[in-house]
Amino acid sequence: GETALYRVNGHDCFAVSFKGEELVVKGTLDYWEGQLDRAVYFRGQREWMVHRSAIISVKRLGNKMLELDTAVKFGFKLLVSRRRTPHFLSWWNGEITEQSE
Repeated sequence: GETALYRVNGHDCFAVSFKGEELVVKGTLDYWEGQLDRAVYFRGQREWMVHRSAIISVKRLGNKMLELDTAVKFGFKLLVSRRRTPHFLSWWNGEITEQSE
């Protein structure tokens, strides 16, 4: 099935399914970012990239960062930095398609 999250831990890249199953995958996060539809996956930080359907809600934090609440519990918080927040909001609102950016 589709991957809910790609994440990096150390030198390994992992794909996490919507059922919470985690598999080591070949390639870097940069590689996967280039392979996947930008309208569906958002690269939040250097360590992770999340599928749109995995996000339940978005919470604004006091420091202009965002915290993503997800259907799958990944074991860490998905925080979008202040710098990436405008980009995330454009993506979340559907303004970013696979061709754009």
